[in-house]
Amino acid sequence: MKPFDDSIPEEIETQHAPLVSMLRRAYPRPVQLTPEEQAQVIERAGQRLLLPDQTISTGENQAVQPVGAINSIPLKKPGANSLATRRGRSITRFASMLAAVLVVAAITGASLLLFTRRPQEVVSSLPESSPVGLVGTPVTVRTEAGGFEMTMSLTPGPYFLSELVAAEISLTNSTQKTAYVGIPFTGSACGYTTGVQVTGKDTPEFVIPIPTDHSCPAFANSTPIKPGQTLTTLKYLSLTSSGRVTLTAETVFYMSTRQPPKPFPEQISSPLDGHWPSVQIEVASKVPADRKISYRREGTRVLITAPGDARHPLQYLYSVSCSDYTGPGGTGTGNFGWEALQKNVVGEPGCPGKNVQWTFAFGLPGYGIVQGSVTFPGNSPNP
Repeated sequence: MKPFDDSIPEEIETQHAPLVSMLRRAYPRPVQLTPEEQAQVIERAGQRLLLPDQTISTGENQAVQPVGAINSIPLKKPGANSLATRRGRSITRFASMLAAVLVVAAITGASLLLFTRRPQEVVSSLPESSPVGLVGTPVTVRTEAGGFEMTMSLTPGPYFLSELVAAEISLTNSTQKTAYVGIPFTGSACGYTTGVQVTGKDTPEFVIPIPTDHSCPAFANSTPIKPGQTLTTLKYLSLTSSGRVTLTAETVFYMSTRQPPKPFPEQISSPLDGHWPSVQIEVASKVPADRKISYRREGTRVLITAPGDARHPLQYLYSVSCSDYTGPGGTGTGNFGWEALQKNVVGEPGCPGKNVQWTFAFGLPGYGIVQGSVTFPGNSPNP
């Protein structure tokens, strides 16, 4: 007689062979039946199939243990130890193990999806409830949306009122089309524009009485950013408010470069709208003692005492005005933005008039800005 095989259809399928093999190793004590026992099991099963459930007599539930059958299933109590029960237990064990494997696979797949980088999601933005500003900790925030990645990196803290902060802003085009962007990746004819929006205001405040912009005709300009290209710019901004301050880097997207007869490129919505890199910092109200720079005046020159910084040069901002009270009036000018110095000395910029008023400020990233002014009455630069 052919050996009796009680495998369920799922156990026979080739794709489940490894799992069946693993289950057999987990349950290494198979049931052994002699040919006579197999015949009895089949005959009894046939009889039960021909009878309604309620006609099964209680006498059949008495123990019938074959002699010499070691580790065999006793032919008694079909509700507990019958062939159907064995097959039910086998199916239950198989289903339980299969469910466990599927759960592990689902967890693994979910983890892979969770940690896989998605091109449209916003990443690296710090929560508003977690301001930064730890000593020596670089601050970098990055966002990614619509095929563009924008990054803003700030010089390390601590952050304090009047500090000059260097912000490196970069934009990467991961799309297949050329885009056109404006400030801060293009210059401005109206002064110094950082492209960083500063929000949050508390007292005390720090005021620099030197303009960084001026009146100018309506102006807009764009620069192309090709597929795979990265644009990078470095801007300097002063912390003029204490407390919790939010810095957000933004840029403007255009349809294309200027095309006549239109005088300016047409502005369009940005794929990064609502996804700009933004970070909150905590700005202390006092300048640390080791974060100060100073200057001294020698005639028409001003000498600055500041530590050397291989990454960032000393920055200079100034305005100058002069007037002739008995003449046609006065005039004024300035550099309207932070300008890098090659040496720690500057000279009076000059003004074609009398009563020269020279106002200046010096800054170095990570240090407090120092500012002052000099007045040269009359026509002499040396009072």
